[in-house]
Amino acid sequence: MASALPDMGTILGGTMDLHGYNISLACFHGINFRSKAWAIFSMRKPTISFATEAQDVVKDDGSIATHIVQNLSYALGSSSTETAQHASMATVCRISRNVLFPPQFRSMHEWFHYAFATSELDDVGRFPVLEHDRENTNDRRVSMPTKGPEFNHNMEVIFALPSMQLHLKTEHLQPARPISTGGPKPTVDCSFVTEFDDHIFVAVDAEAFFFLHDLITSYIKEKEMCPGSLALSSKSLELSHKLVSWKNQDSTWHQPTG
Repeated sequence: MASALPDMGTILGGTMDLHGYNISLACFHGINFRSKAWAIFSMRKPTISFATEAQDVVKDDGSIATHIVQNLSYALGSSSTETAQHASMATVCRISRNVLFPPQFRSMHEWFHYAFATSELDDVGRFPVLEHDRENTNDRRVSMPTKGPEFNHNMEVIFALPSMQLHLKTEHLQPARPISTGGPKPTVDCSFVTEFDDHIFVAVDAEAFFFLHDLITSYIKEKEMCPGSLALSSKSLELSHKLVSWKNQDSTWHQPTG
């Protein structure tokens, strides 16, 4: 038989963990896959962990409030003892083809191999083969090249990140009664800790940054042209402003060295 929860001492919360082996994203700088240049965003062994808990507590003045703690952790790669030194776990690269005419592929699997052929971080052999592509290509996964000399691509690394861990923690007391307009606002204590196992690589070629900026800007403009996207963005910003305005945020930054 179910029993009621006690008035005090109950902790409510939960956890969510997401683990992956590779995250690979290719953005072509043009209207289709036949563009001469594109950018690839690659991550290896990403992990996201989120935990939250809430518990009623008695404050010094005798009033009851809810103590809320939230933890968000993001990691790339494994620990430093398991990862080779100077190994990149995330990269942003500019890829360009040297040949005049693009290939005439018919399946998504072939385009995946074409886009990521020069990347050592992306395991193109793990890319799935869609059933439609399998029927059209007779499952040519094993015949596709895993490296890129055949495609004659040029690759330029713009950003490279080593194994790292990011930890965000928020903590605040929420009053039991609704907050009045002129009353005191709850304070949210935030801490953000970053740990990098090696150096961060940043390209010094300004042209690469202009390319990346132009690529992202073109995608944003294309998104804004979709019906309803602008109105949705305005409503989201207005709602976000209302939510943040009810709380004071006290943030601290800590980056350990060594």
